[in-house]
Amino acid sequence: MIERARAVRRRALAGAGPRPFLKWAGGKGQLLAELIPRVRAGLGEGGYHEPFIGGGALFFELARLGALPGRVTISDANPNLVDTYVAVRDEVDAVIDRLREHKARHDEAHYYAVRASRPRGTAERAARVIYLNKTCFNPPYSPCRPESGLGWRRGAPPP
Repeated sequence: MIERARAVRRRALAGAGPRPFLKWAGGKGQLLAELIPRVRAGLGEGGYHEPFIGGGALFFELARLGALPGRVTISDANPNLVDTYVAVRDEVDAVIDRLREHKARHDEAHYYAVRASRPRGTAERAARVIYLNKTCFNPPYSPCRPESGLGWRRGAPPP
């Protein structure tokens, strides 16, 4: 099973198409080889609903395979995470610009300043979530626990 999961992941990384941009505790990335055939068999014309998107491994793999039918809805109980996906969908250029700013200023002091910040704009909040998710010490930063003790991870490349 693990070998099949790795093969699916290698194909996803090598192929064109969307890929998850967040690491997420409890993510389904290593289970894709088992999940994809089961989910595809159960997909109907009614659309697809992902109730707990998290890092989006299953959703992005189905999209890459062209297997998403009709209407697609992604959701999560975490409004910060939902806002991040909405910003990436609707304001991707602004999110990328903010991530470039984080990359240019990336160091320990900047990391802690970003972690303490509470930006108001959607693109700024999304870039904050992505930046912290990619640069924090394990487990991955989660906006579910914004005050968690997750610290600076030396050597982590900025997104």
